[in-house]
Formats: sequence, structure tokens, C-alpha cells
Amino acid sequence: FQTGRFPLYTVPPGAWAVSFADTGRPNHGVKGPAEAAQVRDLALRTKDPYALWYGGGTADEAGFDPKPPVDLPQSILYRFIGWSVFNTSLVDGREGVTFALRSGPFWAGHQHEDLNSFVLNAYGEKLAIDSGYYDWYGSPHFTQYSVLTRAHNAILVDGKDQGSRKVGMDGAITSWFDSPGYGFTVGSITKPTMYESRLKSWDRCALFIKPGLVILHDVLSAAQDSAQYDWLLHTVAPIDIDAATQGFRLTSGQARLSGRFLTPQKVDLAVKAGYPVEPVDGYSTRPVPPDQYAHEWTLTATPQSKRGNEEFLVALQIQREGDTDSATFEAIPTQDGLAAQCKTPQQTTLV
Repeated sequence: FQTGRFPLYTVPPGAWAVSFADTGRPNHGVKGPAEAAQVRDLALRTKDPYALWYGGGTADEAGFDPKPPVDLPQSILYRFIGWSVFNTSLVDGREGVTFALRSGPFWAGHQHEDLNSFVLNAYGEKLAIDSGYYDWYGSPHFTQYSVLTRAHNAILVDGKDQGSRKVGMDGAITSWFDSPGYGFTVGSITKPTMYESRLKSWDRCALFIKPGLVILHDVLSAAQDSAQYDWLLHTVAPIDIDAATQGFRLTSGQARLSGRFLTPQKVDLAVKAGYPVEPVDGYSTRPVPPDQYAHEWTLTATPQSKRGNEEFLVALQIQREGDTDSATFEAIPTQDGLAAQCKTPQQTTLV
């Protein structure tokens, strides 16, 4: 069943795909249902009613009824490839939110340097994307941008990428939990040769308080006494930043994402549009036609002081455009750790 249900979990109908590899032009350009004919064929072979529903199959051809996935677990961990995928709806992506984090082994050439990166889609829109194009394998855009860490919602160390597209350069999902109210996962990097041997370890903890809050906690330890860390977020819409609150906000179609850096206390925020190396029109040297060009924006958050050991605590709110119940985020002083308060008109959450 696992192969037939993979699209169900990673690209629900009406949702954009969770993409952590070479996916297309652009890499964030697949919308569900995807590969429906193949899923239908697998459903007929495995007699899986959920895959039959996703693939658009019928009882007449299958001999059993298609079944919508309302009684399946809505989230899943693919430990073999290191994908943590949390969904609030497998039935209709226009009504749901998907948060996914990737940290796993390197297996093949179409993978990216994307360990501990995340993707966020909501209400049929893209909010945090896997950036760039798979225009052609080995193109300038491919080798100098789209497969590198800098094209993902990850962190650069002293301006360096992970260099993880090699056998043995692995990350791992070290913790995973899901429930109707929240999901939690941890991605871990401990290979000392990553980032050109500039990083000893990086743990990214992600708490998804369904459906509208995500708390990210990054704990980094450099090989030297100081390092520059650049925290990245890529999207398909212009990003507004507020330096005074260390906050940002963007609207993508019918969905909105806002966030705030609770730690470090002094972070420089910058937004840049476009690509450092332009993609081309498939297997050619032609520019991408204007009507097919995916415009992108990148947020970079850089601590004002360099430290070997650093922590980012970032609170994100996912909303439908037009919702007025915006959250306020506040760091809570603690003796031996970090804590945050997320407050909406409906509830107050302490993390």
C-alpha cells in the first residue's frame, strides 16, 4: 500500500506537493491529485480502496468501492527517506494545512542538500516552498542553486551549503509524534564534514499546533568559536518585514503566513526577489517564457553577533486571507531553556 498512498499523503487533492527533490519546472509546481493513473493502477493491484479513491477509480472496474481517507491517520513518517509529513486534511487540500520536514539519508542524484528543511502549504496555496527549477540535470541553475542548501528553507553556515549530496552525508528524523491536536518532529545533523566542516551539529525541532501555528527551534553548534548563521525562508509572494519586532508577513492567494523571531534578540532581516542563477526553458539555453516563470522571494535572517552556539526560536501563524484573529508571540524568560507564548483570541499556548 505504501507506494500507492505516497501521493495521497504528500500531495492531497487540491494541495501543492511536498517537494524535497527534483520535481519539475518549478520544483514546487505539482498540485494534487498527482500521478492519478499510476495510483489507480496500484490500487487495482493491491486492492487499496483509499488509493482507488485518490486515483479516480470506480467500483465497477475494481470490484470494491473507493473510500475517501477520512478514517486514515492524516500524517505519516517516511523514516527510510527522512520525511515527516503532517496534514490536517487528506480529502481536500483547499481546506487543510500541510507541514513537512526532511532529514534523512542520501540515496540518489535527484536529492537535494536540504537536510532539516521544511515545506508549508495551506488552503490550496504555497507558503514556504522548495525553491528553484529542475530545468535539466547539470544545468547552471541546477548545480549553482536549486540543489543547494541556499534554495531551501534551511540554514547556511558561514555562507556555505551542506555539501550533503554524497553517500554517507545523512541526516535523521530522531523524534516523531502525531495527534489530532498537534504534531512534533526533530531533524538532526551530526556529520562533522558537512558545511565544509564548519558545523558540529544542528537539531531542528518543529511543533505543529494544528491547524494554525508552527514553532521552530533550531539548536546549532559550530566547529569554531564563532559562525554566521543565515536562516532562510522561500516563498512565491512578496514578504513584508518589521525590523522592530523581528517579524515578517506574506500573503499567497487565499493563505497568509506571519512569523516572528523570538531568539536571537537581535536579528537582521532581508528580503530578495528572484534567483541568483536564472533557470532555462527545459533542456535548452532559452529563458523560461514569461507566462511560465515562477517568481520567488527569499527571507534571510542573520544574527547580528556571531556565536559558535546559537538558537533560533521562530513562531509562525498560518491563516486564511481575511482572517482577523492574528496571534501575538512572546518569548518567556526561563532559567535553563527557551519558552514562548502564542496568544490568539481563542486560546493561549505556552511552548
